[in-house]
Amino acid sequence: MQSVSGAAQPRSVFSPQRSGGEVNSGGGTWPPSPQPASRAPALLPRVFPAPSGRKKRFRSLVLLLATLLFGVVALYGCGTVVSQEKLEDTIQASLESSIHEKIKGVECPSDQSVDPGATFTCEVVFSDDRREVATLKIRNEDADISMIGLKPKN
Repeated sequence: MQSVSGAAQPRSVFSPQRSGGEVNSGGGTWPPSPQPASRAPALLPRVFPAPSGRKKRFRSLVLLLATLLFGVVALYGCGTVVSQEKLEDTIQASLESSIHEKIKGVECPSDQSVDPGATFTCEVVFSDDRREVATLKIRNEDADISMIGLKPKN
């Protein structure tokens, strides 16, 4: 399509010069002709692979850490020594709910002082008598505690 002056004018998507349709009152054709395919890559949401068993265990451990953190905050307050009984009960309940294994018992030190940044270990005994060591870290003076590891006992 050219103007009287000879300069080219842009075509509309519904230009009457395209084949395949009748001209409507707005000057375009109906049905509209398909758009040419773009060479730009399509923007699609990212697709992540299904998590493997190891990743599921890692996610469970992260869930455990979050649960343990909130449980410990609620249980301890501002004492100078971490309550052994409450800590053991919290670790046992958190592990059973996050890794879905029965825990026979947890053994933690009875005299662990609330020293921010300090780490200590508790021994976890599973129902099959397997023993693992949970490494815990005291995060602040309020005795917020995070589990930073769970490894088989050597």
